[in-house]
Amino acid sequence: MVPTPVPSDPPSLPEEGLLTVLPFDAIPEIPLLTYRNPDPSTWIPPGTRVAVPLGRRTVAGLVWSVPAPPFDGTLRDIAGVLDPAPVFPSPLHTLVSFGAWYYKIPPGLLAKSALPPSLSLPKSLPASFWKAYGAPLEEEKREWTDLPPLSLAQSDALREWEEKRHHPFAPFLLRGVTGSGKTRLYQEMAKTALSEGSSVLVLTPEIGLVAPLLEAMRAISPLAEGIHSAQTKAERTRAFARILSGRVPVVVGPRSALFSPLSRLGLIIVDEEHDPSYQAYEGLSFNARNLAIRRAQDLGIPVVLGSATPLSDSIFHVSSGRYHGLSLPGRIGGRSLPAIHLIPSGSGSSPLPDPVPERIAASLDRGEQSVILLNRRGYVPTLLCRSCHTTLSCPSCAVRLVFHKVPDRRMICHSCASSYAVPSLCPTCLGRDLELRGTATQKLEEILGKHFPGARIIRLDADSAQDGQERLAAFREGEGDILVGTQVVAKGHDLPKVTYGVVLETDGMLAFPDYRASERAFGLILQLAGRVGRHREGGQVDIVTRDPDNPVLGWARDYNQEAFYKETLDERRLLGYPPFTRLASVILSSTHEAPIREALAERSPFGKFPAGNGIFGPVPALPPKLKNRYRAQVVIKGPTIGLVHNRLEQVRSYYQSRGKILVEWQIDPFDLG
Repeated sequence: MVPTPVPSDPPSLPEEGLLTVLPFDAIPEIPLLTYRNPDPSTWIPPGTRVAVPLGRRTVAGLVWSVPAPPFDGTLRDIAGVLDPAPVFPSPLHTLVSFGAWYYKIPPGLLAKSALPPSLSLPKSLPASFWKAYGAPLEEEKREWTDLPPLSLAQSDALREWEEKRHHPFAPFLLRGVTGSGKTRLYQEMAKTALSEGSSVLVLTPEIGLVAPLLEAMRAISPLAEGIHSAQTKAERTRAFARILSGRVPVVVGPRSALFSPLSRLGLIIVDEEHDPSYQAYEGLSFNARNLAIRRAQDLGIPVVLGSATPLSDSIFHVSSGRYHGLSLPGRIGGRSLPAIHLIPSGSGSSPLPDPVPERIAASLDRGEQSVILLNRRGYVPTLLCRSCHTTLSCPSCAVRLVFHKVPDRRMICHSCASSYAVPSLCPTCLGRDLELRGTATQKLEEILGKHFPGARIIRLDADSAQDGQERLAAFREGEGDILVGTQVVAKGHDLPKVTYGVVLETDGMLAFPDYRASERAFGLILQLAGRVGRHREGGQVDIVTRDPDNPVLGWARDYNQEAFYKETLDERRLLGYPPFTRLASVILSSTHEAPIREALAERSPFGKFPAGNGIFGPVPALPPKLKNRYRAQVVIKGPTIGLVHNRLEQVRSYYQSRGKILVEWQIDPFDLG
């Protein structure tokens, strides 16, 4: 069925037959353009895709819901109307416009990223799209009798949410320890929205977490739909069509699902709100968590941010009254959290100091499972020449090459993905005394195999991402004994038989030069602990460290989140970091070293500023060279986003006027690394 558009708003300037169009292109100064409608008697509603001439090209774009700036030149006709009905509802125009303004990114590219790839081309959609749009869906039978009863804490949190959700807008922070039943509470909140005739959007940071959340949502709404970039183009396009039709009540997805065209949206849930994966880095830099809050605010609907380890920013906003706080302080069934111990690294070469192997063996003897977190993929992180002490680095990036043994013996750059043969000679001194140093996930998997030859070991990291869901499902179903991997193993998974966890190389996470480093390490430890003992009492987690006196590790061992948040917020207030200031990170880069070296050598052209409010830098970026571009960094801080924007324009204008320097930026970056 191809829909017939019904006008809900009067067309813009119908007597002149003019259209405001947002082309899917990076138009820097005036992103909205005015075109003529060659058939002014036919109204083209906002949100309809059209093909428009742009220079010598023809690109797709959207008829936009706000007028374009005045134009004195000769107007051009649109090249054609691509679809019979809008595909991008007007409320999303407001969200895209805000996101483009706030993050200083091209709105045409942001709107393009919000659509499945097939909708970004200047081509009409195939009949299969409109078939999926109009295909009758089964009548949804909502039977909620099989859901487990709420605990007292869940009932109290739900009651408080229902009392406050119609108050003046404020996000809800649902803070619940791992295993406390946050997902069960999401179901009840979604039931309330559905019973009022509203739809629900559930965001999750990783594609791998879509399936369990979708299963939970289908328990209350069988027509719930998942949408994400791992789907085939056809699957994603059909899912988008069904959502656009207004007949999908619940959508679950990662960052890209933020712009799902749900009708009658009444609730947004952001699960694992602390997760850095909500931040888009490549190309368009924006934060989906923050834009989800904005979407809810625009619509005047509740937004719930859930986490066992919330952002320090969120904790501050609850204490200052900007957020409502909801709490689930204990695990379902009264099960205790696993005991956490700090284990000295030891002086030997093994990454598994005593008593870690003994505790893994005891877990195996009991028929239970273990999870080991090592946030470093590959086989070993360093190839060192013992003659001249040179570390083999990427020629295109100022980072070490990592030795991978699987699937092939190669030296790989984790920044630009370049791959090289393993050298037999040092490229600097031509010496032959080369040594592989350190341990990453592939080597750890090998070491565990030697320690426990009968154990079934499953590795989960970016190198195994292609079949990562199958590996995780196999482990969950008891087809593995030890799960080893990077931070993905700590993220939101319910692993019923896991009773022992280990965190390796903790000190490296804490030493990373970024203001959020301790927060990420603290959260990752507690998230890993959350995988342990969820269904069985007596679990244990060991943190392997060379610095057992580090207060962050002590707070993690004691589950003392209050002390950690207090210290973190006091430090950020003193140094001028979020949530006490707005932040922008500016990267200056060039294919030539000289312009960056000159920028670093000169005194700051922007003057001196007090800590926490000003323009700081440039300083060498991390890394100082990336993908054959030399880099420096400028950090901008300010009490308001307007002041940060003004200072960003100062920096951009100054360095772009010098030539040979590319200026890129992130507003409110999740980190400065």
